[in-house]
Amino acid sequence: MQTLLHQLKPEILKSLIEDVDRYDTVSKTLVELDENFFYEDLTIRQVKNLITFSDLISAKMSSWDFKYGDCFFENQIEDEIPL
Repeated sequence: MQTLLHQLKPEILKSLIEDVDRYDTVSKTLVELDENFFYEDLTIRQVKNLITFSDLISAKMSSWDFKYGDCFFENQIEDEIPL
């Protein structure tokens, strides 16, 4: 299973990396993403930081984006379990 850092959409990761030298918060956010596997495990502060430093416009985000993080992460299905 990949960490959230590895599941980030390329454009989101690019935006974060561009700000890593300017803002300590971005470095901390990248570490926190690498320590978590599920969007649901992120705090409100961590999601706020993702919005702020990924250059997304929160007013254009859907409730689905906020609830499930679809605007940040690629859908990763590594191993499907046959039923």
